[in-house]
Order: sequence, then structure tokens, then C-alpha cells
Amino acid sequence: MRHPLRSTITGLVVALVLGPAAVGCAQQESPTAEVDQVTDVANPRALAAIADSVFIGVVEEKVGTESLGQVPETQYRVKVSQRLKGPTGDEVIVNQLAGERPDGSRFSVEGDEPLQPGQEYLFAARTHPNGKWQTVADVHGTREIGSAAERSELATTFREAIANPLRPEDVWKRKPTPSE
Repeated sequence: MRHPLRSTITGLVVALVLGPAAVGCAQQESPTAEVDQVTDVANPRALAAIADSVFIGVVEEKVGTESLGQVPETQYRVKVSQRLKGPTGDEVIVNQLAGERPDGSRFSVEGDEPLQPGQEYLFAARTHPNGKWQTVADVHGTREIGSAAERSELATTFREAIANPLRPEDVWKRKPTPSE
């Protein structure tokens, strides 16, 4: 029997705990992948629980791409304006599991759009194993900010979520295993 939260869950825990290759396992013929997760990352409390860092910043520029197998990853330099959780400096390299494949086709997880230079976002991310960047949660790990009011609302929502996280084990009443 499937856990009710799993139908709405996108890509952070599997992609970041098991690695980007896990996303490729769910890949279809289309240029997007669908991922089933152990927590509902659409819920700010659940996302805050698994994120190493949550911050607000402006994407300054695309700085690189890497591909691990068929899964492209794109890195962006972000100027941090507000830190809500975790270690970040004034500038952070943000890694997104999306981009262009070696054959020129585009890839994303559940239609996640590429980050846009000049745009402000709220970011929820985990430190990549290489230590060089913060990998954002797919789809819900970047929230575009269009106004000061929206920035304030997101900051308040995530401060409350960070103070009252909803951990996967709290939902499942046990620690989920990597196979789930």
C-alpha cells in the first residue's frame, strides 16, 4: 500500500541521498523524469526538515553544467540576501538537476524550469557530496519571488517551518528506508 503523501512528492530525497542516478532510473522517453519521494516536499515543514540550507537570493549567472550519466546538472551563482537555515555565505553556487544532455536535448525533473539570471528565489537545498554547491529540491526547492510582500511571506512561512519541521520519520512513524 502506498503512503498517501508519496503521490505528491517530487525529487529531493532520492535525488540527493541516493544520488542523481536515481532520477535517471525513473526517466521516461520524454525529457523529464518523475520521482517518488519519502516526504512531501511541497509542504514547507517537510522541505525544511530535509534541507541543509534555506535562503533567499538573486541568480546572478549560470556558471557551469555537469552530467552524471544521462542526468545533467546546472550550476548558478546566487547572491544571498537572506539566510534562514544552514551555512551559506554571501554567494552560493546552486545546483539544479536539470539542463542540457550531451545530445542537446533538455532534461528536467517533473518539468522544473531552469533558474533565470536576475530573478530572486527562495532556495531550499542540500549540500552536494562534492561540497562545492547546494543542490536545490526539484520543483519545490526554488520558489520564484515577484515582490517584497511575497519575499516577506515566504521568509515567514519558512522560518515557521524551520522552527517546526515535519521529518519523514514523523510522517511515517519510523525512519524510511532508501528502497521506499
